[in-house]
This record gives sequence, structure tokens and C-alpha cells, in this order.
Amino acid sequence: MLLRNLQPEDLSEIIAIESDNFDPSEKIEDDSFYYYATKLPESCLVLEENHQVAAYLIAVPSDRDTVADAIFLDPASLHGQDRYLSIASLSVAEGFKGQGLATLLLAGLKEIAVAQSYQGIALTCHDYLLSFYERHGFEDRGLSASTFGGQEWYDMYWPAP
Repeated sequence: MLLRNLQPEDLSEIIAIESDNFDPSEKIEDDSFYYYATKLPESCLVLEENHQVAAYLIAVPSDRDTVADAIFLDPASLHGQDRYLSIASLSVAEGFKGQGLATLLLAGLKEIAVAQSYQGIALTCHDYLLSFYERHGFEDRGLSASTFGGQEWYDMYWPAP
């Protein structure tokens, strides 16, 4: 398994995985994925097996310690002092689930956050994922202001050491 940064060539596979794993109302627009791949590859990670994307994590530098809906719709608007990383999407392809790939991606992003002096990592998730992220050192900050996709989300935060 190879951990590397996102490349534009990965977009078709990533968009397919996103479509397979998320409700259409929660799916990130293709234009946003293109922006991540061309403008922010240093904070976006891919796990690859035999030249196939097995999992990915999209993170965007932000000046907020919570995730703003703009991360999904207009990621270019988030740039400011960029003290935090905000996770837009973390997803594992069907044939690779249950192998710890999400854990590897989170560890890789934490390394980036520490190496580049970010203060922490923010994300939103559904309530059924709270314990997963808590096991990985994220703090539950309660119900999020995010309304992306008309869904209810919870804010999670990992403070960099």
C-alpha cells in the first residue's frame, strides 16, 4: 500500500468512491475535487494498491477550528491565516473497507499537521462515527453549525501537540 498526495489523475476514482459511499445530498461537487487536486494536493492523501485508489482523505487549510460548509462548495474561500486543516472527505473503496485504511490516512494527516505547524485538524461527521474519531484522538465538540446536504453533523477536533 502506497501513501501519497492526491494527483489530478486520481479524480475519476475518487469521485466514484465518493458517489459509492455518500448519499447524493452529501456528495462533494466534482469542481471542488478538481480544486483540491490542483491547488491543495499537499494536504490531500491517497492510499494506492496496485495503481488503484483504495482510500482518500481530502483536507483543506483553513483559518477556522471548525468545518465551514464552504469547504464542500467553495474551498478557495477558506484561505486566510491557515492555522488549521479541515477534513472535507475521508472515504474507503468498497473492496478495501475494514483494513485500517482510514486510520492510516488520519495518521498521515496528523503528521502533515505537526510538520507544517498547524494548530489542529477539524472535521464534521454523523453521530455513528463519533466513537471512531474519538479513538483517534479527536474531541467531540457537539452539534455542528454545518448544514451541508441538509444533514445533522457533529464537530470533531484534534489539537496538534
